[in-house]
Amino acid sequence: MARGARKNAGADIGVAITGVAGPQGGTKNKPVGLVFIALAGPGGRERARRYEFHGPREAVRQRATTAALALLKEVLDDLAPTA
Repeated sequence: MARGARKNAGADIGVAITGVAGPQGGTKNKPVGLVFIALAGPGGRERARRYEFHGPREAVRQRATTAALALLKEVLDDLAPTA
């Protein structure tokens, strides 16, 4: 998804989030709060993470967004020229 987002947007970096925010839809193998975040950047720089967040739907969504931004910062830091 992140690769596709990058390609379709013509962007340098693509980010994708998927999961079960709740309150319904969870299963034993995919519980509410299970979130996957992926990032595709230039030069084959890719990251993917699995998270389990707790709380109501909006809290899960907010935490997933914060985690995606932290992952983006990680990749941007890797791209920054060193002095």
